[in-house]
Amino acid sequence: MLYVHGSTQASETTFDLALDGKSWMDYLADHGWDVWLMDVRGYGGSTKPPEMERPAADSPPIAPHVVAMRDVRTAVEHILAKRSVSRINLIGWSRGSALVGSYASENPTKVQRLVLHAPGWVRTSAPAGSSASIPAYQTWTTEQARARLQAGVPAEKQAALLPSSWRDAWAAAALATDPIGAAQTPPVVRSPAGTVQDGRDYWSVGKPL
Repeated sequence: MLYVHGSTQASETTFDLALDGKSWMDYLADHGWDVWLMDVRGYGGSTKPPEMERPAADSPPIAPHVVAMRDVRTAVEHILAKRSVSRINLIGWSRGSALVGSYASENPTKVQRLVLHAPGWVRTSAPAGSSASIPAYQTWTTEQARARLQAGVPAEKQAALLPSSWRDAWAAAALATDPIGAAQTPPVVRSPAGTVQDGRDYWSVGKPL
């Protein structure tokens, strides 16, 4: 089983974050799965492209679909070879759904099961700011990410869905993936903006990936 993350957060901070002693990855492993995760280049523990050491406006978006797919294919082929198996199970969250879905469409004989968690789809209107230039990477604070995750949740239910101990553990793990961003004021996490380019090239103009 291979898990692929979404547009902003790395795999280890969503899939292998132990909350109350166990992560989603741990849970699947406890149920007999051989579980793997990966980070597209520029995310989490992956190698940071040199463009991330420069101002975001100085370079084009990092890791758009065509580049991110190279990373997914490499990870899948590594696992298949390492375990001497012919098929794999894939879980994608958000942008990761587009990546694992694309892999499955290209390689149907290599995929046993496909899980698309919160997949995106074609939009009926372009998002605000869709004409602005896209930087190499995005920056976000953990509070911005939390607000996005809980958008639409009634205020009185937010604490029960995301207890403060879970929120703090996740925030610390997310910031730990980007020491340079974490040293800024306020602390931020930098994420490749190739996914924003994908939105402009595909989803916002009615083209599914």
